Amino acid sequence: MFYMLIDAQLPFAYIGHQGITVDADSGTLYTSTGSAVKNHGWYITKFTYNKNEIPTDFKVIRIFDNSYSKKISAMPSISPDNKILAIRARKNQKNYVRIYDFNEFKKNEDQADKLPYNEWIVDDGLTKDNYPFQAITTDGKYIYLMSGKSDKLPKRLYIYDLKGKIVQKIDNLRIGYDDAFDFSQSGAWEPEGLAIDNKSKELLLFFALGDAGSRIGRIFRMKIQD
Repeated sequence: MFYMLIDAQLPFAYIGHQGITVDADSGTLYTSTGSAVKNHGWYITKFTYNKNEIPTDFKVIRIFDNSYSKKISAMPSISPDNKILAIRARKNQKNYVRIYDFNEFKKNEDQADKLPYNEWIVDDGLTKDNYPFQAITTDGKYIYLMSGKSDKLPKRLYIYDLKGKIVQKIDNLRIGYDDAFDFSQSGAWEPEGLAIDNKSKELLLFFALGDAGSRIGRIFRMKIQD
């Protein structure tokens, strides 16, 4: 199945390269913060989508203190039930996941860096061999993390509970591998995003397939196990 783009908003330097999520109650979008903000890795941006224009109602929110990396993409993710906000961080050469109560976060976003949270270090195996940390999402029960390069090597998918206990490691993720050769002789196949389909209880995995300059995006589905 193919989907056609029907509209878009204009580029906006306050919106970052990776990670976008939606507040299911208001329709407000949250994303990594872009290059217009100094030390953008400490922040996330919220905004309202605005067809064919720059986004409206945008706000940059401080999340991390000065001890965290200022260069990474925070990649916020809100659970479908709107209860959990998960954010990626990096400190002292380690990747972290931070969890907030999203309702409390919305009430106190001007002091978000002072709110209580749960945080843990991500297993080094996810980014071993210089695999980029590519995506994060949550269904409200688990946190899903994906890594990988654009080459033919398998990708990685790690699953945690909300307390930071690792539930499953998939170090040989090959979903989409065969499709990559339909669009490229090289088999270029890069993980780009994760999301939850709450109705079908499926994890959606987004990959860029094809050679540079002629890539397409394709979404694959995996059933979520209780």
